[in-house]
Amino acid sequence: MNYKLKAGMGWALSVLPGGRSLHALVQRRVTRTLPMPDGDFRDRCTIALDHLRVLRAHLGNDLERARLFEFGAGWDLIVPQVFFAAGVRHQQLFDLNRLLQPDLMRDANRRLRDCAQLVSVTNPSLAVDMATLPDLAAVEQEAALRRLGIKYVAPADAANTGLASASVDAATNSLVLEHVPPSVIAAIFSELHRIVRPGGVVSSSVDMSDHYSHGDPTVSPWNFLRYPERTWHAMNPPILYQNRLRASEHLALISGAGFRIVDSQRRFVGTPDSFAVARKQAVPPYSSWDDVEDLRATQLHVVAIRD
Repeated sequence: MNYKLKAGMGWALSVLPGGRSLHALVQRRVTRTLPMPDGDFRDRCTIALDHLRVLRAHLGNDLERARLFEFGAGWDLIVPQVFFAAGVRHQQLFDLNRLLQPDLMRDANRRLRDCAQLVSVTNPSLAVDMATLPDLAAVEQEAALRRLGIKYVAPADAANTGLASASVDAATNSLVLEHVPPSVIAAIFSELHRIVRPGGVVSSSVDMSDHYSHGDPTVSPWNFLRYPERTWHAMNPPILYQNRLRASEHLALISGAGFRIVDSQRRFVGTPDSFAVARKQAVPPYSSWDDVEDLRATQLHVVAIRD
């Protein structure tokens, strides 16, 4: 879909009563992004394995007693279901809006079980036997969540969880932070610093590309860097919000909340030629960005420890 048309549709959905329900219908019937396409599904499984590598490294292989918190759980709970198959039995999930859909959770469950085993491409020794994941095809949603050891809370504010201090062993988030204003990211990580126990870990996966490029092949992953703030605001409806933060800015917000960053991996999509064009078109502050690789990075995985 043309990105300008999508932006206009996003503004309509942002102001119309029931806009979020209409948005879900558009994703199902128009853009066909729900249920999740195979490529996106595989990417989400990869993110789940990235988180799992962190959990095992910092919490050990026995995850049954670990208390996990995730914000931005989404429509289908792919990541939490992979965690369950890996041995996690206690998960608390927060969503700002209630997105979870029973049919999408069951669809993800079927596809994960069909995988038989998930194996990390970058680390083949990291594998999850999906046969341990229960078949949820005929299970009502609340019963399915109980079976998975999941408490799903929505609407809920990750910046004000109400959870006890130091009550969480680890926290994860997947493709969420790019949709959150910087001041709110700071508030969320301040709250995480309160609820994660000393020695606990936070694993964050961030997509810093222009999300309009996901559905419009004419748009580069850095297209949004060429718009002045006022113009970008007009193209950035609340229901599709993107913050344009670069990796260094995410790291600064996380460390600013008191976390110690122990690993950060930047990844790249798009061609060098398309980036060169985008860089020439960039407006301040991106036109004078000192670290070119920081500007070019489109994906980020951050591991942070609560000392």
